[in-house]
Order: sequence, then structure tokens, then C-alpha cells
Amino acid sequence: MSQSSRESLASRILVPVLVAVLIAVLVGGSAPWWIKVLFPGSVETPSPTVVVPTVVVPTFGPSVGGSFGSSKPTSPLTGCVLTIKNPFVTMHESADIQSTETGDVPPGDYQTSGTTVVDFAGKSQRWFQATALGRTGWIEYNTIEVESKSAECP
Repeated sequence: MSQSSRESLASRILVPVLVAVLIAVLVGGSAPWWIKVLFPGSVETPSPTVVVPTVVVPTFGPSVGGSFGSSKPTSPLTGCVLTIKNPFVTMHESADIQSTETGDVPPGDYQTSGTTVVDFAGKSQRWFQATALGRTGWIEYNTIEVESKSAECP
């Protein structure tokens, strides 16, 4: 191979590669994959940074002073059973409609462990503490949430 054909081969390959690298650097892009192949060790690969967002969920209601209502002390219960038929009943972290929902309560009968009354917007709301699907929380007593309650329930 003659000297001039080597130079023309080098210029046909090297010039487009250098132009591509120059464009990538000027526009702020990272080096293409082939730079690492042609020039090993010349390009540092930054380690990826993982950002984990922090979520803060405020809890309002009687458990933190009750700006939305006030509650009476929780009373323990024995023998009180709630019957739920509505598939959209939710369990709450505390006896307050504004508290965090901890999950759904599937239809069925639930033994309660406590009750309390919360005054909210001039009305009294009764709440029952029960366990469903391994979670213990509060269910508001109303005709939408609870189909019926046993005679032992207040």
C-alpha cells in the first residue's frame, strides 16, 4: 500500500470520527460507545446516582390534637361484631375521616376491639377498631360502611 493511499484511508476514517467526537463534546452529550473501544481508558464512565424520594404524609385528626374534630376516649369492646357487605369500605390509621387509609376491608364479619366517638363538624361519628387482612385500624360506623352490628355493639 502506498503512502498516499494510507493517508487517504486515514483521512476518510479519522476525520469523520473526530468530527463526531467534536460535535458530541460541543453539544454536551456523552462520548459514543465506540470511543471506549477505540481509545480504552480515555473516557471515564460516571457511576449512576440513585435518588430515592422521601415522602412525608401528614396525619391530621384526634391523634395529633384534632384540628378537625375531637374524640372521646377509646373504650374496649368484647362480643361486638360488624357485618360489612360493601366491597369499598376502607380502614383508617386513626378514628378520623382525615387520617391515612391503611387498606380496604373485604366483605365479612369482623370482631371489634374498641370504639370511640369523634365530634366532626357538629356531628358525632362512631368508629370501631377491628382487624382485617392482618391489619388493625378504624372503620367508621355508618350505613354505607357497615351493614349491621351485633347487639353487643354500642
